[in-house]
Amino acid sequence: MGPTLARRSLLRTSLAGAALLGLGNLAGCGGAQGGAGAPTGDEPAALPEYLRYDGVKPDFPGQAGRLTDAYANYPAEPVRMYDEAPGDGRPLTGLSYFNGSLRPDLGQNLYWQAMNAALGSDLEITVVPAAEYASKFATVTAGNTLPDMFTILPTLPAIPQLLQATAVDLTPYLGGDKISAYPSLANIPTASWQGCVFGGRIRALPIERGLQTTKLMYLRRDLADSLGVDAEVADFDDFKSLCAELTAPGANRWALANLPLDYLRAMLKVAGPWALDGDTIVSTWTRPEQLEALEAARTLFAAGYLNPDVLAAPPSQSTEWFHSGAAALKWDTYSGWTGFYLYSTVEGFAVSGLPVPGFDGGKGQPVLGAPNIAVAAISAAAEDRIETILKLADWLAAPFGTQEYLLNKYGQEGVHHKIKDGNPVLLDEHKGEFGLGHIYLSGSPSVFYYPGSAEISREPQEHQRRMLPDAVADPTVGLYSETGSRNLAGILATVQSLEADIVGGRRPVSDWSAEIDGLVKGNLQQIQDEYNQGYEQAR
Repeated sequence: MGPTLARRSLLRTSLAGAALLGLGNLAGCGGAQGGAGAPTGDEPAALPEYLRYDGVKPDFPGQAGRLTDAYANYPAEPVRMYDEAPGDGRPLTGLSYFNGSLRPDLGQNLYWQAMNAALGSDLEITVVPAAEYASKFATVTAGNTLPDMFTILPTLPAIPQLLQATAVDLTPYLGGDKISAYPSLANIPTASWQGCVFGGRIRALPIERGLQTTKLMYLRRDLADSLGVDAEVADFDDFKSLCAELTAPGANRWALANLPLDYLRAMLKVAGPWALDGDTIVSTWTRPEQLEALEAARTLFAAGYLNPDVLAAPPSQSTEWFHSGAAALKWDTYSGWTGFYLYSTVEGFAVSGLPVPGFDGGKGQPVLGAPNIAVAAISAAAEDRIETILKLADWLAAPFGTQEYLLNKYGQEGVHHKIKDGNPVLLDEHKGEFGLGHIYLSGSPSVFYYPGSAEISREPQEHQRRMLPDAVADPTVGLYSETGSRNLAGILATVQSLEADIVGGRRPVSDWSAEIDGLVKGNLQQIQDEYNQGYEQAR
């Protein structure tokens, strides 16, 4: 939304495997009762009651966990949630991260100044490049200088123990109906709060993305229509035929912008790395359907339906190919749907989402993304002003359609945005001022919003309505593996390299089983055991 759209791919490469930990794309969420290997409290936390905010009515209402709210226009008269600034005049210190250009200093940053005035407490947030965050966090914790609020990433070691030692137990302040004192935080669905319980207690605030992290196969509908291509897909053979019709190397166009392996896995019902077998979490990498998915992806690559540079290109390149029309299909998250339109300069640009059929017909099985993209904690040293900090967090989590959200995401009218046809449009001059780091300390639930177009705003919700009834949740979301936090990067690099080699024809499909067996005998089995320990505790 607004300036945050460009940040949706933060850490895509370095932390892309966080879902293997059940922690979302960017940050670690503790086990539902503390995670594997984590000490538990005497009594499990009462999760915050979900109290949907009804001060703003969506144009197309969603349903928590099933459909994302959608808006065609920003309300003409935004609701004000806070009649006065929530701060106490003292700074709110924080530690967070950024990708992109560094923000201007406070004296030259009109957005920062406006936020400070609205909050009644100055934001003093240390932001560091994402790749350096773990090192910076280690230095801060070693020096016992944690700020009031701090973001948690999955690469940090011993997350449950860390938060039990350093973070405020929020259960007495937010558990059950106590959260009603903070209506914006109460507007965050329960699924996100489940990922913020460590050692049986609420130790963090969710940075919610809901269903936006779930992936789908995008189609450049305008390209397909211009070619007269029927984009109906009922099985893998239909998908293969679609790829053939969309590919024209002579016109510098290939069907696929990135590897379709996870889409094929969804057709075969092995889309996520983990699944439930009864009441036991198991790795899907050992399933025989993996070989079928790899063989199918290999066939598509050998037929020339993927851009020949796809195996070596950075993730950002696939987006450029998709925007330019050099590719017509792209595997990406729901968060990208309206963003594709916002950043496209192509006349008549249009996207749609393919269904997930079964490989041989019938229905496939998508996997839901993690509900949180990050979590943030409040330092135990700041508990003397916990109510003020929670009010500040509540202000920062004000939902779409409020005055607070408008300032938070779009800045000041006439300075950072203008109103066009009733909707805020960012101005170029001050776009670089937004990177304060606060969006990973507290935030509102995501929505679909494309200014002025009911059709574009509603399209992704309608796709969710068709696709998500068949989706399953990753059973590791909300669980924690200490072994995984130490070894995930190496495991993921091994698997991704193996996938690329097999799909690209450099290694046979049969190599998959031997490599995965080696990982199971190494750390993968221990990670699985720790997940099952946490899962049993949660039950």
